[in-house]
Amino acid sequence: MDDTERKVRRSTVVAATPKQVFDLLADPRRHAEFDGSGSVKDAVSGPPRLALGSKFGMNMKLGLPYRISNEVVEFDEDTGGSAGDTWATTSGATS
Repeated sequence: MDDTERKVRRSTVVAATPKQVFDLLADPRRHAEFDGSGSVKDAVSGPPRLALGSKFGMNMKLGLPYRISNEVVEFDEDTGGSAGDTWATTSGATS
């Protein structure tokens, strides 16, 4: 590492079971609670609990407000939450 490089490492202990964490991630209405960027404002459409193929929309704000649509493309609840849920953005921003 030269003088211009810098590494930062951080960790935290979560007082929750993997199932509790998975349940939080599977609820799109709660995504703003764990969004580290602060850009997720709230869920505007979708089911109360995500599953494979679920579609949901989020109000976002990163400078200007916009809305994003998402679709769950991977969802493996049987692993106790270790796989998490994953989705792909299916549309761009709208004002």
